[in-house]
Amino acid sequence: MQPKFQHAKAFPFVLIK
Repeated sequence: MQPKFQHAKAFPFVLIK
């Protein structure tokens, strides 16, 4: 989880795919 992906909580599935 990079600091740049701090908003990844909105679309965590994007990091998985």
